[in-house]
Amino acid sequence: MWLPSDGVKAGSATGATDECGEKAVEVVHSLKVVHTALLHLLGFDDNKLICFHTRRCKQLSQTRGSVIKGLIG
Repeated sequence: MWLPSDGVKAGSATGATDECGEKAVEVVHSLKVVHTALLHLLGFDDNKLICFHTRRCKQLSQTRGSVIKGLIG
């Protein structure tokens, strides 16, 4: 995934894929953790950002996850 942003370390790579580039084999992160990192880069606090959907308040990422340390600079 390519992330152009002021908060991302320039030229950094986190993890590795198999020979075909199909599956992650090192430092595997779920999509929810990546979503938390994107919210952090946009300046949002994942733990405080909620929305009202289907008559219920929901946390946007639903993870209370942490930011990927090797990605944020």
